Order: sequence, then structure tokens, then C-alpha cells
Amino acid sequence: MKILKGFIKYVIVFCGLNFILISLLALSYMIPQDKEIEKITEGYTTYLVEGIYSDGKDGYTDLLFLSSSFIEAKKGENPYMMAISNNVSGKAMKEANPLAGLEEILRKADEYTPYSNYFAGSTAIFKILFTKINLLTIRYIFTFLTILGILFVCAYIFKYVGNFRAVLPFACMCFFGNLLNTCECLTFGIDILLMLAAAVVVCFFHRKGATIKKYNLLFFVVGMMTFFLNYWSFPIFSLVVPVTLLVTLNLDKVGNEMLRRTVSCVIAWGIGFGLEIGLRFITSIIFLDGGTIAEHLRAYTSQDSSFDRGLSRFETLDKLFEQFFVPKTKAILVIIVIILCAFIVRKIVYYKKLQIREQWVSLVMLVGISLIPIVWLLILYNHTFHGFDNLLLCATIYPFLSILAILGNRSDISERM
Repeated sequence: MKILKGFIKYVIVFCGLNFILISLLALSYMIPQDKEIEKITEGYTTYLVEGIYSDGKDGYTDLLFLSSSFIEAKKGENPYMMAISNNVSGKAMKEANPLAGLEEILRKADEYTPYSNYFAGSTAIFKILFTKINLLTIRYIFTFLTILGILFVCAYIFKYVGNFRAVLPFACMCFFGNLLNTCECLTFGIDILLMLAAAVVVCFFHRKGATIKKYNLLFFVVGMMTFFLNYWSFPIFSLVVPVTLLVTLNLDKVGNEMLRRTVSCVIAWGIGFGLEIGLRFITSIIFLDGGTIAEHLRAYTSQDSSFDRGLSRFETLDKLFEQFFVPKTKAILVIIVIILCAFIVRKIVYYKKLQIREQWVSLVMLVGISLIPIVWLLILYNHTFHGFDNLLLCATIYPFLSILAILGNRSDISERM
């Protein structure tokens, strides 16, 4: 009976949340163009001045969001069908320079086409925002919220763990990922804010002593939101960072309990994410004649904007490493990482011999979490986003440095001896 009740709860959450999200997207298509044209034009002008890929921003996809935000449901068109279609500028999709496509849209001389592989629900957010504020103001808001989220998480970790060593891994991830600059990009800002929102909720749940069921439901919803809002850039970011935070805040828990909680949260995120892919496929097939299963799988595992269709998995990963690190230091860093990995394995064996279960189980979990972005990139190697997926390597830094922070804390060892 309990299993049935739990299943029904997840079905209600899945159906209810999708109804709300798709309804919000549908309502956004009812916003008149004349309420958005001024702010969208200002955003277009901003990218004309800055260039498409200035300062690490993905202007190409941002301009697709701008063009999509200008699309309005015409008389007789069903806004729900517009939402399901995920309409974008056909001109902007075809042009090597999407600025040309957007310019034509602003002249009201373009037609939109369905892009049925994704929901791109963040379009609703931008359509609503563009009725009142321009691109630069949205960047300021994203930056402010990012700073607020980072400071809150850092303060919470320090308060409940009690030392700066525990804060350092999260702070380093934010620094190396250049989050305060990256969040200014519309495409990347959504993923960063979703990650920080999930991390903040994890902190609140930890403070309230939430049960595993509540954590599972949280990660299930985050997985759903990740695919619905924006699958294009850093999907796994909203899993790796919150689940690492969950582990580091619960190092005092018994090994088996923490292992169950962590694994169940990862699975819950994956189920939520996978069900959204399934929903997108089903709605595309039923309402849009959206192609075969094989075609959708290709869309979810590759991007037109990938480095090079001829690159292998490891060549793609190598290019990401070159972008993330200075190329000349790559060999040195690889050697350092190998030495650290050997050290971590030795410590895991050492803690296991001393029967300090909480320590070695936590280390094993963090090692597994740190490998998630690498595995993701190896499987979806042709889904690299103009090389911007190097931020996923930044997500690996957080759990990896958390391992070193745990190894630096000898209090449990001294108590055992």
C-alpha cells in the first residue's frame, strides 16, 4: 500500500507540474508582439555590438531565445499546440549568423518552424521578462541571484560543518567555472540558477531533517525541470552539485543510510529527467508527427553545434580539457590527478581497515559523483555545446575537492585510535 501511495504521489507531481509548465509556456505565446519588440530589439542591438561569442557567452542560442520570444500565437492558433511545438525562427535556425535571422523577425517578415526535440520551457520566462526589461537587465538579475545563491550555500556549509575547509570545494567550483560571468548568458544562466535553487533547497531540507522521501521528490522535480527548461547546455549540473552538497552535509550519517539516500536521489533525478524525454517524444509523435525513436535519440545525443562530427569520444573530452585548463599544463595536471587518485584509493582502504565506515563510504560516493560528468560527456560526446560543456568538468571539481577536504579532517581517526 505504501509503495502504491508513493507511486500515485509521483504520478500526480509529474502530471501536475507538466500541466503547469506547459500552460505557462502556452500563455506566454499569447503575449502580443508589440509588448516585447522594444526590449527584444535592444537585446538584438546588444549582440550586434558585443558579437555572438563574446566573453564566453553563447550568443547563438541566446538569439534563438530572443527570436522565439517574439513569436505570438496568431488568430485561430492553439497556444497549447504552440507550446508543444516549441516554435523557433526558421530563418535564425538556418543562418550561420542568427543575427540576420533575428533582424528579419523584427521586420515581421519571418515564419517560425517547430523544433520538436525539446520543450525549451525557459522561453516562457524570457517572453514574460521581455515585456518589461531588456537583455542587460536580465543579466543583472541573473548575476544578483547567482551571487545570492553562492553566498547562501557557502554560509550554510560553514555554519553547519564548522570550518572553511568544507566551504572551499564549493567556492573553487564557482571560481573555476566563472559562474558570475557565465550566468549572464541566458542559455547557461537558467541551468546555473536551477542548480543553485536545488542546492538551497537541499540546505533547507538538511536544516529541517527531511526524510529520504522528501529528498527523492526534490531530485525528481529537479530532473524534470532540467529537461523542460533547458537541455541544451549543462543538464547534469543540477544533479552533481546538489547531490555532492547532500553528501558533504551528512558526513556524520551512518554509511549505509547515506549511501541509500545518495543513490536514491541520483536515481530519482534520472527518472524525472527520463520521463520528461519520454513525454517530449510522445507529444511530438502524437501532435506533431515528430519522427521516429531513432531520430529523437540522435537529437538527444548530438548537437549541430558540436566541435566536429568526426571526433571520437576521447578526442572530444580532450578538447574540453584543453579549454578548461591551459594546454601546456594539461600533462602536469593529469599526473597530479593520477597521484591524488592513488592517494584516495589508499585512504579508502585505510579507513575500511579501521572500520570507519562513514569515512570510506563517503569517499566512494564522492568518487562516483565526480565521475558522473565524465561519463555523461563520454556517452553524449557529440552533444558538446560549442565547447561550453567544459563547465561540466567544473562540476567534477566540487566532489573531487570535497574528497580532499574529508581527507584533511582527522578528527574521526583520532577518536577511533
